[in-house]
Amino acid sequence: MRKKAWLILPVLLCLSAGALLWHQEARQEMAGGRKGLFCWDTPEAKSAQWLWALTRRCGVDELYAAFPREAEEQEAFLLAAQAEGLKVYWLTGDPSWAADPEGNEMLRQAEWAGTLRTAHPETLRGIVFDVEPYLLDEWDGDADALMRSFASAAQCAYERARQLGLEMILCVPYYYDTSGHAGALETLISSACDRVAVMNYYREDEAGHIETEAACAQAHGKGLIHIYELQPPGEHGLQAINTYYGLGADALRQSFRALRQAYPQLALDVALHDAEALAEVMDDE
Repeated sequence: MRKKAWLILPVLLCLSAGALLWHQEARQEMAGGRKGLFCWDTPEAKSAQWLWALTRRCGVDELYAAFPREAEEQEAFLLAAQAEGLKVYWLTGDPSWAADPEGNEMLRQAEWAGTLRTAHPETLRGIVFDVEPYLLDEWDGDADALMRSFASAAQCAYERARQLGLEMILCVPYYYDTSGHAGALETLISSACDRVAVMNYYREDEAGHIETEAACAQAHGKGLIHIYELQPPGEHGLQAINTYYGLGADALRQSFRALRQAYPQLALDVALHDAEALAEVMDDE
């Protein structure tokens, strides 16, 4: 789900009328869970009106944002988000970080987020790590070793995040458990995050795909975020089965309703990937 791996295509065909209008029917159907939105290309505060309008229109509670580098821009962005009543999370990640079992870069990111949280404790609530070791060349050689390294790095980051008062969310694909990495997955959920965000990008049997993650999260008192992909198929490995592009709001509501019925005791939240894709979809309505 890294930005470079999931670039926004220049053209998005419109969804059916009313698609993704969460502030009405969808907001009711998905009541009880937080609604998050990924934003990899975070705009400067002075040009972010489209983003604030989007979060209001879609009933977004949490914004997972890749922050601008400049301190002044970070400050301005957080102040604007605070005015909108949003909870903001520092969104970051790179596949290479999984290869360092001491988690040095993940720790560095946590420190930066912690500094911002000190200045904006009501708005900057945590950090979201999207580290995808399976994108590395080393994965084909020794995936087990890489997963052990990643789990160690994430545990280091989680320990520091807790010290800094940051909630830590960890993104994982839906298939770690079925590809021989169930042990590492349990470590990641049980001792390396507060909530696990599952990139469940395969529309058939969504409830079944997260069975392991849901059981582990519930057993260890962790939350689970179900991420819905909205970008269109055809580029960067996305196929029609991987995305809700073009399916409309009813398909999303039915999916989330089924998930809540399957896991009634689970602390289940929802997130959309991502802001640019959602904005273009809404513009086409």
